[in-house]
Amino acid sequence: MFGKRADGTANKRIDPIVRMTPVVMNQRCDAQVFLKAEIDYDAMTAYIRRKKAEGIRLTRMNLVVSAIMMTLKKYPELNRFIMSRKIYDRNEISISYTVLKEDLKTEATIKTCFSLDENANIFEVAERMQKQIAENKTVEHENFTDKLAGFFLSIPGFSKFAFAIIKGLDKIGLLPKAALAASPFHTSTYITNTASIRLGYVYHHIYNFGTTSIFISMGQKEERLYMDSANKVAVKNIIPFGFTIDERICSGAEYAKGLIYMQQLLNHPELMELDEDVRKYSD
Repeated sequence: MFGKRADGTANKRIDPIVRMTPVVMNQRCDAQVFLKAEIDYDAMTAYIRRKKAEGIRLTRMNLVVSAIMMTLKKYPELNRFIMSRKIYDRNEISISYTVLKEDLKTEATIKTCFSLDENANIFEVAERMQKQIAENKTVEHENFTDKLAGFFLSIPGFSKFAFAIIKGLDKIGLLPKAALAASPFHTSTYITNTASIRLGYVYHHIYNFGTTSIFISMGQKEERLYMDSANKVAVKNIIPFGFTIDERICSGAEYAKGLIYMQQLLNHPELMELDEDVRKYSD
C-alpha cells in the first residue's frame, strides 16, 4: 500500500514522461509492443554439444534463461513492473516457464529466481533449473502453485470470488509474499517454448493479472539464406523469438539495448561462462 509491496518498490525518480504512461495506458493490453528476434540455432547447438563432450549437460532453455537473467541484471530498467499506475523496481529477477511432465501430457509451471546482486554463470543457472525441473517432472508431484489453484477450484463458486480478492489485494500491495512467490504471473519474464508442441513462435499477450512485463515465445527452427565470407550463398538455422513487452516500464532505447545484449549472449553462449565485469561481446 502507498508504493510498498513485498515484490518491489515504487520508483519516483523516473523521467516524468515515462511516469505518465501508466496513467495514459492503464492496462498492460493497452501498452503491448511486439518484437521479433532471430537467434543462431547452430551456434547454440554447437555450444551444447561441446559442453556435452566435456560431461556438462545443458539445454537451450538453460541458455535462454541464463541470457534473460544476465540481461535484466545489466539493464535493470527492463525488470520493472506496473501496478495501480505506479512503476516499481522489482526486488529480484524471476523467470517463469512451463515444462512437460513425464507423461508428456500434463504441465508444470516453474519460476526460477535470482537475487539482484547474484552473479551466477550458465552452469549455476542450469544446475538450479535442472533441480527444479526434476522435482516437478513426475505426474504425481504438485508444487505450491498447483496446490493453491487446486484449493480454489475445489470449492464450488469460490474460485471467482477468491480471484477477485487476490486481484484487489495485489492492487493495493497487500498480497502475501507466499502468494507472490507461488504465482507464475508475478515474474520478470514469462517464457513459452512453442517449438515443444511443434508450433512456430507467437506474440503472446501479457496478462493484466500479475506483474509480468515481458513475454517471450520460442518457435521452431527455421532456415535462412545468407552470404558467407566467400560471398557465396549458404544456409544457416535460426530460432525465431517473439517478444511481447510492456512499453511503459522504460524507454524504447533501453529495450533495444537489452534485446541486442540478449541476442549477443545467445549467439555467443560461451560469454555466459564469464563474470559480468569481464563479459565482452562482438559480432
